[in-house]
Amino acid sequence: MRTPRWLLGIFCFLQLLPVAQSDDAIDFFEAKIRPLLAKHCYECHSVKHGVVESDFNLDTRSSLMKGGDRGSAVVAGDPQKSLLFNEVQYSLGDLEMPPSGKLNQEEIDLLSRWIRDGAAMPDGEIESLSGERIDIDASRDHWAFRALSQPVTRFDRGQRMNPVDRWMLHYRKTQRLSAVGVASPETLVRRLSFNLTGLAPRWEDVNAYRNNPSAEAYNRLVTKYLDSPQYGERWARHWLDLVRYTDTTARWLESTAGAFRYRDWVIGAFNDDMPYDQFVKRQFAADFLPDSDNEDLAALGMLGLSPTYWKEPRLAPDVIKTVVAEEWEERIDMVGRTFLGLSLACARCHDHKMDPITQQDYYALAGVFASTRSMDIPLVSADQQKTVRAAIKQAAELRTRIAREKLILQGAKDKSQPTKNIERLESELAELSKSTPNFNAPRVRAVVEDSIEVLADGPDLTKVVYTPDHAVNVALQLRGNPSTPGEIVPRRFIELLDEQKTPFTLGSGRLELAEALVGSARGLLARVMVNRVWRHHFGEGLVSTPSNFGLQGAPPTHPLLLDELAFGLVQHDWSIKWLQQTIVNSDTFKMGGGEINRNMERDPSNQWYWRMNRRQHDIEAWRDSMLQVCGLLDKTMGGESISLTIDENNRRTIYATIKRRELENVLKMFGFPEPTGHSPKRETVNTPLQQLYSLNSRFIWRCATHLAQEFSDDMESTDREIVVQLYQRVFSRSVSPEELELGVAFLQSADEDALKRYVHALLISNEFAFLD
Repeated sequence: MRTPRWLLGIFCFLQLLPVAQSDDAIDFFEAKIRPLLAKHCYECHSVKHGVVESDFNLDTRSSLMKGGDRGSAVVAGDPQKSLLFNEVQYSLGDLEMPPSGKLNQEEIDLLSRWIRDGAAMPDGEIESLSGERIDIDASRDHWAFRALSQPVTRFDRGQRMNPVDRWMLHYRKTQRLSAVGVASPETLVRRLSFNLTGLAPRWEDVNAYRNNPSAEAYNRLVTKYLDSPQYGERWARHWLDLVRYTDTTARWLESTAGAFRYRDWVIGAFNDDMPYDQFVKRQFAADFLPDSDNEDLAALGMLGLSPTYWKEPRLAPDVIKTVVAEEWEERIDMVGRTFLGLSLACARCHDHKMDPITQQDYYALAGVFASTRSMDIPLVSADQQKTVRAAIKQAAELRTRIAREKLILQGAKDKSQPTKNIERLESELAELSKSTPNFNAPRVRAVVEDSIEVLADGPDLTKVVYTPDHAVNVALQLRGNPSTPGEIVPRRFIELLDEQKTPFTLGSGRLELAEALVGSARGLLARVMVNRVWRHHFGEGLVSTPSNFGLQGAPPTHPLLLDELAFGLVQHDWSIKWLQQTIVNSDTFKMGGGEINRNMERDPSNQWYWRMNRRQHDIEAWRDSMLQVCGLLDKTMGGESISLTIDENNRRTIYATIKRRELENVLKMFGFPEPTGHSPKRETVNTPLQQLYSLNSRFIWRCATHLAQEFSDDMESTDREIVVQLYQRVFSRSVSPEELELGVAFLQSADEDALKRYVHALLISNEFAFLD
């Protein structure tokens, strides 16, 4: 039966309607699809390029969906029904695109995924042929790019109140909302402990505050948790999500055994309350800073652990240049999103479609990373670096020769000569190790000042050449294609935040880039970090797009509060612990989770913070606190990672082995982000698999068994005392009379495993998985 025309009309109309498009979907289009279209399609189907053949324009989503002479080009969600997809598949016979040759399978798969996921892309105005340049000067008035200053409100002009409460009072008054009362002492101490340390509070802390809920007692708890080593472990994990930390990278690298030293450095930096500006600078250029010590070189792991791609020498130079360009893009993308909340990588092929970032800006930053090489370095002083690294390189060559001789030895009839060669080489290796001071110093994946160049190596091969202590400027790549270079762009910061476009002249420019971030970009840098800290305390940021502060990002719900805290962060020497204290000491943080009917009608989503929302624990807090309350948690800090698949792994989850492309199943199951890219926020995951895991996990049963055994060994405790103590320990609160009677009745059943099963039920309950 044929589809009625009126139904087809409705379908086509719906295709043209604006759709909700997530930031991730838009980012995927900008990173993967737009470069593909620019390379193969825009030459004939873009107003920007002056040609729109067959009336088919790819500049906007609406023109894409409308299609050209042959009708709609894309059916969102269904690649097989999309004309565009069938064209590139060469399956139509009379219409094969691009005419220059079929796309490779990887490109076809990317298009298929994009269409299947909804064909998200920005839908702006069709560009004119004039090619007008983006207005950077006008964009500087955007709220995120303005200079910081301290806002003033008529509430509390003397600024005696906590700044969070001052501005929350201001905003709630404008919305005619009233706040709920303070949370119960048990709830508040549990919330404070989990937010600052990622662990449950000791019952002694809860009970002491319950008996004396004074401001002084609360401040002592804040200080205690901020000073605990567990604070750094908790907040370092938030940071590692942003910089896509991994314990193992590509197999062809010499080594990534020292990756954990970057993770441990971040933990230490948070525990020491390293000023955030110094925290930033060390991760870019610890090797340039005179006040850095040897251990600070581990900070370079932020760049050193970036994704690295294999450069197959049997491929053509243009292909390898593309691989190198992909590495630059990954680093620029991470830097832009993490520190500035800007998608800088979207300017690789053209001026940014949404933000005041030019293609010249992109390649100015690319020059920094083209002059920077990722490699293992020893944690030794600058004057020893070259000597030790040269010895390490020589040792690697010796080991390669030893391995080659051992292969010869296996197949040789006369084994005397290979044996002598092996002995001689091993002797040289031992002597090298002995004669080189600090040869066995710890090593970390970091970066050094080596520029990269891709050259032809004969008619069919390619070689990659690194030049030590040498910096280069790179050419702008037309449409993001290394095969079509344009003007050479000097290394510098983005024009938006440095109007003078000051060139970088100190080596690669890593230090100058870091100084620009904490200098000319300080307002944006501070706002982005304040928003991240706020989101981890309240579940949502003052800006709901934490890595997009650009023109198309969400505006701040409380802009003056955001500016007040950002201004305060800079004024207080970039102290993150000052920011933490300011937030958790506020009445806003201390609120309960009750409901007010009038508020629920006016602000059901709690945008104006009149109560505290309930939140689900992430996998780290849930797993770590389970080990903790059951008496199994190993609080040993630092060191090499250990797999979660090992049954006796009782360490905190931050020390679990993270593999870039083989994430462990339990982490994926609970929403842990893939370390292949920057992750601005965890996705809330609630699936039946989680429930099955909770019911059957050997890990959880091991925890339950251990805690049950502890109470079983205490022959003097009655069933009533056991239930009371379990609630205090597991939930940080007193048991209710009804819960007490139910628990005692269960324990007094004839089942010999009743206590273990009772503990297991508490551990997998919603109350243990959520935070009020």
